[in-house]
Amino acid sequence: MTSRAQSSSRTPGMMMGIFLIILTSYLSYIFLLHPWERKALLTQKSNLTVNVIDCESGHPINNATVYIYSEEGELIKESLTTNGQYVYSDYPNCFRVKISFLEDQYRGVCVGSGEDKVINFCYEYPEASPYILHYKEDVGVIGGTSGEVINTKEFPNTILSYPLSNSTTNYPSYFLYSNLLWSEGMGIKATNVDVNITKSVGFSFTLQSKKGDPTIKVYANDKLLFSDKVQQGGNVSVMVPKQGLNRTIDFNVKCDFDGWMFWTTQDCNLTNIKTKQEFYTPKKVSQEFNFSTSSVEREADIMELRFISVDEASGGVRASINNVEIFDSKSLDSTNYSASTPAVNLGLNESGNKLVFNANPSAEAWLRGVRLYFYTPVTGDNQEEFIFYASDSELNSMNNGLISFFVDNIYYNGLISFKVNNIYYYQVVDKAGWNTVTVDPEDLLNRNELLISAPEGRFELGDVKVSYE
Repeated sequence: MTSRAQSSSRTPGMMMGIFLIILTSYLSYIFLLHPWERKALLTQKSNLTVNVIDCESGHPINNATVYIYSEEGELIKESLTTNGQYVYSDYPNCFRVKISFLEDQYRGVCVGSGEDKVINFCYEYPEASPYILHYKEDVGVIGGTSGEVINTKEFPNTILSYPLSNSTTNYPSYFLYSNLLWSEGMGIKATNVDVNITKSVGFSFTLQSKKGDPTIKVYANDKLLFSDKVQQGGNVSVMVPKQGLNRTIDFNVKCDFDGWMFWTTQDCNLTNIKTKQEFYTPKKVSQEFNFSTSSVEREADIMELRFISVDEASGGVRASINNVEIFDSKSLDSTNYSASTPAVNLGLNESGNKLVFNANPSAEAWLRGVRLYFYTPVTGDNQEEFIFYASDSELNSMNNGLISFFVDNIYYNGLISFKVNNIYYYQVVDKAGWNTVTVDPEDLLNRNELLISAPEGRFELGDVKVSYE
């Protein structure tokens, strides 16, 4: 009860006094701030993005110093660009921006509260510093050792099916007579044989009953395939293989008389007469994958195809790249397969390359883990060497030498080495874009040798500029 009485004793006048004390303290704090700090505090956060690029190539410029000034000309912030860009937040509404490469050129910009703006700076040689001593476009790959994988390409799983089917035709029973002078024959024709997809054509029957002991003879297109005694109830079967096929196969059966008594006869009762064609019925006999390649991949020494056969396939598969066969197997086991070939033989292009799998007849293959591997040239470590020159006046006016290089692609992170007249400079590279190495002017001569290599890692370099400021 006592505590409630004390709480209720706070009057509205006392609460107002506390509020005024807090407000006065806050306004005093605001008054003591720098003018641009007061403005930033009282406005919503905004972002200014400053892009610095080369006017000719459009490449971003690394390590350009960006200066942010207030309206009154007081320096607020300075920072270096990363990948040609610097983003500044929490600034006054209006300010001036200056770039180190552009000497005394300023640019004014006003940004409202909560507004985002982008401004671009570009500079051209030779009016602006730094000054170029050497320039090379599209340097290429550096680093890597012999036999290393440059890159891989993965493809979806694929199922190829070229199974064997058959077609059977049945014929009515037939009764044959023979004597010493004459033997009756039975002719059966297999017509419309597609020799391209047919594996074989067979002919069979059962000798249901017989009189005497005749010799059974079977011909196919006048070629004798069978001649023998057959027990009553026995089966006879012949087959014409693929190499002997014609569009029409004319089978002929004779029940030849065996004996010397001209007044007697022999007979053969043939039943279960049939022809059987075995042929391949394509379902999905081919799978085509399109892929592109980079300039680095096209310069690879070896390209390797790898895949896994999930099940056994008696017929096997073939694989080709740009119509160049690189793999052919008459059968597949449930295991890993690979095939290598010199990349130069494949006619690789930037785009439109084709990896094609074809099933051989009777194959039913399931392939997964299909990949292409590109390997480094057998020459080993890739490096680039340049010669550049600097005059006496350039050496005397030089504050810093600069080696700027654009990284197009990183195969794996590492270290790039710059050997300048037997003096080594190193740069750790873990992201693409522009990078710059500063060189001591005392290490430069009138004639200079520059060797770029990658003792660790592998990179694809675009443009390289040697300059000074």
